[in-house]
Amino acid sequence: MPVDEARVAMELNSAAMLQEASRAGLGVAERAESYDVWLVMHADLNRSARVRAAADAIIASVAGQ
Repeated sequence: MPVDEARVAMELNSAAMLQEASRAGLGVAERAESYDVWLVMHADLNRSARVRAAADAIIASVAGQ
């Protein structure tokens, strides 16, 4: 889908907001550059089953994109 002459309707600084807007049919979403995402947790909680499960779910959801 060519977007070279598209009219910019909104600019967002969050990938999540960009994804939601495009899912809602508000336009075409493109991201030209890649970026790093960091998941940070306290060292004491790294081995907690609940925290590990949440971290694994976040990692899986980001890895699938």
